[in-house]
Amino acid sequence: CYSQNLVLNPDFETYSQCPNNVDGLGYAVPWFNPAVPLNISSPDYFNQCTSNPWIYVPDNWLGYQNAHSGVGYGGAIMIYYQYSNFREYLEVPLVRALDADSCYHFEMYMNLANVSKYATGDVGVYFSDTLIDNFATFPLPFVPQIINNTGFITDTLNWTLISGDYTATGGESYIIIGNFKNDNNTTTVIVDSTAIWINAYYYFDDVSLIRIPTCNTGINEQNENIAANLFPNPVIDKLNV
Repeated sequence: CYSQNLVLNPDFETYSQCPNNVDGLGYAVPWFNPAVPLNISSPDYFNQCTSNPWIYVPDNWLGYQNAHSGVGYGGAIMIYYQYSNFREYLEVPLVRALDADSCYHFEMYMNLANVSKYATGDVGVYFSDTLIDNFATFPLPFVPQIINNTGFITDTLNWTLISGDYTATGGESYIIIGNFKNDNNTTTVIVDSTAIWINAYYYFDDVSLIRIPTCNTGINEQNENIAANLFPNPVIDKLNV
């Protein structure tokens, strides 16, 4: 019970078919894009199985990066200054709903794509008890329960571990990964002044959520207090999603 990873297809190795184009996160079942499908927001899926050099692993259109494990990973834009509040998110259902008042340890690995002009540290994880789909509001108006506290994620060579503990309210069945802040509240740093893309694009791999006996003292409360102060958008009534 305490060792099972509750994230389905956590390492992006399973697919419905080998991806043949960009914007193909949905091939890495059951991962999907929570945004409106026709919106230009479209997270990507990279795998060594493909013959398309744009989404090949390790050498693709965004740079050169081996998977943290296996031969596949996801990718998404955290901020893109060409478009106001442009965001991309990755969503996945959990193996089962979380138990109220139980503690869970979350981990994922991130890597900054070589084409990125900017890096950011404003990445969070939102636990939802309902499916979030076909959303057209950016950034998504939710307060993530786990936020990155490692600072700017600037490494384009090695994978950076993002982790945290979460005490469930009960019934959470989905997680969404991305930047939930608007442009004015997102902090960035230039990592490549010559880069053509004025964005911060990240690869994601090896996502896990494991139930643990107790949370590290103060971790969850600290994250919740920080999130409440930093995220100006209120959590919307999920019945209206």
